[in-house]
Amino acid sequence: MKKSGLLACFLLISPFFYACKNTSNTLKIFISSNKDVDIKAIKNKFSNYDLEISFANPSNYYYSFLYKTSREKRYDIFIIRDEEFLTSDIKNIYVELNNENFPKIVEKTYSFYQVEEKNYAIKLNDSNYLINELISFEEGHDYYIGLAKMSENVGDYSIYSSKSSRGFDLLSDLL
Repeated sequence: MKKSGLLACFLLISPFFYACKNTSNTLKIFISSNKDVDIKAIKNKFSNYDLEISFANPSNYYYSFLYKTSREKRYDIFIIRDEEFLTSDIKNIYVELNNENFPKIVEKTYSFYQVEEKNYAIKLNDSNYLINELISFEEGHDYYIGLAKMSENVGDYSIYSSKSSRGFDLLSDLL
């Protein structure tokens, strides 16, 4: 009788354990967009990654809350427009992109969002990147893509102890 009680107890709590599964393989993208983002299309195009994608309209009243929450939830990649970068503490939020951590820089010419002559994000408006066809740009604004220091997928550039550099792989594939 005790064995059947233990089995019943296990069956009742097993969904809880499944819901708490480790999502460390998930890469997270935050997108600033004035139009709906086709999350399904992005996930299909980059299906070799387990993606979690959030988007927010920059003119929405709750935008700053959503942006801050995404940073706190350790999102890996941010695609945001110029106005949002201006109000951010770039050096403390985003990973500096250089030849050492992002060798793709030498393969192609990029326009960067720079602070004190260091590159922190790649300007999307200047080229025909793969991600561009899946998001919308507001006229009169530049959009940038960058990696977050709070990401657990940027290796030694993370503020956390991290061995994964899958964030750089995803960034490379998005371009």
